[in-house]
Amino acid sequence: MKIDLNDFEQDEQNRYNKVKKMTEEDLMKISPKWAVGKNYTKCSEPKFLPDSDYTIIELNLSKLIESTDFIELNPYELITDDINDFRFVYIIERWDNGLFIDPPTIYLTNNDEKVRITDGRHRTIAAYHTGAELIPVAIHKSFNIERLDYLN
Repeated sequence: MKIDLNDFEQDEQNRYNKVKKMTEEDLMKISPKWAVGKNYTKCSEPKFLPDSDYTIIELNLSKLIESTDFIELNPYELITDDINDFRFVYIIERWDNGLFIDPPTIYLTNNDEKVRITDGRHRTIAAYHTGAELIPVAIHKSFNIERLDYLN
């Protein structure tokens, strides 16, 4: 659904327009901050804690983008004047302010070639637009991680 910025307060409009006007060069100056490793205490979900049923692995972000079904989202566009673009605004603002975000959660079904992101499609796309080469992802420990070797 297309966004009508007139439905939002001026502050929200300004935030949206600031991110929308960012150039590729502006975005590449932003470094994604993930709540993993030594920064796991900044996570918002218990599944990212060290003793959870999930493990964190790093994947090649470009390969992940190519191998993922993003459903209605186009990973090659950040701001498209869609109502959900505010998710990108929030993510970019957090990283621009040095704040951390939980990594995406992924899985690969037995019959699929495409990776599924169960949580974090917008985070993945935003990281891609910052020029990040690697992305940490959470995956359930029961999953055969070797099936993702092609994404390294």
